[in-house]
Amino acid sequence: MQRIDAPNDGYQDGDYYKDIHNDLDKFEGVWLYDNGIDKVEVTITKYEYQQFNFARPIYIDKLGIEFKYWENGVLIKETDPSFPSSEQIEIMNVEGVLNLPGAVNVIDNGYSLVSGSYDEPFGTQDCKRPNHTNLKLGYQTSSNNVNGVTTIGKLHWNLIDLYGLNPSGGYNFTCEYNYVLPEVMILIKQP
Repeated sequence: MQRIDAPNDGYQDGDYYKDIHNDLDKFEGVWLYDNGIDKVEVTITKYEYQQFNFARPIYIDKLGIEFKYWENGVLIKETDPSFPSSEQIEIMNVEGVLNLPGAVNVIDNGYSLVSGSYDEPFGTQDCKRPNHTNLKLGYQTSSNNVNGVTTIGKLHWNLIDLYGLNPSGGYNFTCEYNYVLPEVMILIKQP
């Protein structure tokens, strides 16, 4: 994978933008956010050789994200197990610009920021919020003590609404349009 935003304009059919520097590997694993009321468990998996452009055969390595969200100990929402894990929440871009709202100067140097389109799944492929948001994940090297076990890594999760809310246009109008996961979280790597 080139260290730029996804395939560029000069791509050819069959091109594969491989993560040759393993920039995506540090994001893999189970991560937890818990503020005493909201609890979010995020599982991130790297998928290799995934089709990027469905109109043409162009391939990338990407991250797929699954989650479980509890409020006051009650499971409120989770990713749909009937969907392929690689198509839940997709991260397709490695970025070299290291700026996150609310996380200034805490992101490691290097390629530690990734982004992608964000839609929380609602049970059918057509049931998404009409105007998707951008999810930026910033990795920070940090030692954590998780129940006596040392883990390395924090993730800074930031949803950035690129287009504004517009529940009157787009996909299936019978869907629930509001996202439930917090817009800003710091998640700790789990053992």
